[in-house]
Amino acid sequence: MDGPPRLDASSTFLVWRDPVEAWEENWTFVVLQLAMFALATATLVHAIRVGRAGLLLWLAAVGHGLFVEGFCYALPELDNFHHGRALVAIFGGRMPGYVVVLYPAFYYSAAQLASMLLGGLGSQFSGLRALGRRRREASSEGVVDAELVATAALTGLLTALVDVPYDAMGPKLLHWSWHPDDPNVFERTGPFIPTTSFIFHITFAASWLLVGAAASRVARMPCCGKLGWIPALLVASLLPFPLGVMQIQLFYVVPHDLACVPTATCLAAAVGAYLVVIVLCAWWLRGGVTRRVDPSIRRVSALPVLALLSVFSCCFVAFAALADPAGLSDTGVHLPVAVSEEACSRTETMLSLGGVATKSMHLCSLPDGASSGGPLALRPGDRSSFPLVGHTLPAAHCAMPEVPHPFRVANSASEAQAGVIRKWTMIGTEWGAEGPASTRAAMLMVVCWPVALMLTTVLAAWSLDRSPSLAHSKSD
Repeated sequence: MDGPPRLDASSTFLVWRDPVEAWEENWTFVVLQLAMFALATATLVHAIRVGRAGLLLWLAAVGHGLFVEGFCYALPELDNFHHGRALVAIFGGRMPGYVVVLYPAFYYSAAQLASMLLGGLGSQFSGLRALGRRRREASSEGVVDAELVATAALTGLLTALVDVPYDAMGPKLLHWSWHPDDPNVFERTGPFIPTTSFIFHITFAASWLLVGAAASRVARMPCCGKLGWIPALLVASLLPFPLGVMQIQLFYVVPHDLACVPTATCLAAAVGAYLVVIVLCAWWLRGGVTRRVDPSIRRVSALPVLALLSVFSCCFVAFAALADPAGLSDTGVHLPVAVSEEACSRTETMLSLGGVATKSMHLCSLPDGASSGGPLALRPGDRSSFPLVGHTLPAAHCAMPEVPHPFRVANSASEAQAGVIRKWTMIGTEWGAEGPASTRAAMLMVVCWPVALMLTTVLAAWSLDRSPSLAHSKSD
């Protein structure tokens, strides 16, 4: 197989790593994984305490994440990132364990935060608590749809907010690497964040809550019986993917591929559309509603979850302030490095509505003063490092900016096969090596504003949740 490694069934499914070795190579990656597992555990405990409806949403987020990640690994057109070597990983080491729980950690936390915010902003949203745990009388089911849509839309926006510091610091600290010239991740917000990543998180998180909450309500109907939760879980795990893809087609693929609309403009359109949806739902619900509590769902405070979410976000501020990227490394399976001229010239065709788009299949070196790449003289044990370049071959009708690579290649950890090396050592670069936007001060600014906004949002949700004016809605 010439391309990047896909899901390798012959590899060990579950892969472990020595935590001491992992800490010595990249302590920030270890802290990230532990923080993610802690946040995911808090969301799981909350979901269990809520009841079957909460647990269904949590498990659906896990199933949704496995489906999305596996789909990306298996399809060459979407295989545009490689994770670092984690403490525990599946799929032969390609999918870190923390990514399995990233989806419930981000989605569930954002959904709880959205529910608390909308539930405290007035009587028109007083029933938006606990992910749809309240129902209207049967004669007014349409208002429930508006409530759910508003919560789902805000959940998508908040998920993107949670993702900003994670996506900003991850590539610089070698937590993962993006494909160097994949057209779908070529346009960046800041030096390292593919703008399409925000569109992905907004649309997929909203689709998850919309489908999951609806499936949960259907499963609670008497006609579904006790086994109704099984098909509901399958639907909630699988259906958000096509719904999210349809939104990405609308907001990004069609305008970007057909008219070369910048990805940042596509993102602004998606955010604007979601805000309009929230405002329209608020207008629709302006008359207030009369509710009854669903006895199968318990009211559980989400403040412990939001407190851990705040701590998790602050970890990235600490990374930007304390970490030295040049002293970090990661030895594992990354995008294959070309060690022959033939391998260096291989490309594969991408899907594009506006014309033919291609991307390089392997990484190549960039000699000093050269304008194009060549094969790497990469040998086991050789600690000399090489800068990298991809074959910049986006869709011909859309101009793309040059993208910096926040890493270099050191020694290989495996022998070359078919002109490429798949397992090699990635080493970090100094702050500012990729330009003024990648200095320590700039990255501190990048991570501090979303963290500050997140902390403010959590504080607002906590304040609204304690408001005496909401006492009547808590005891309906």
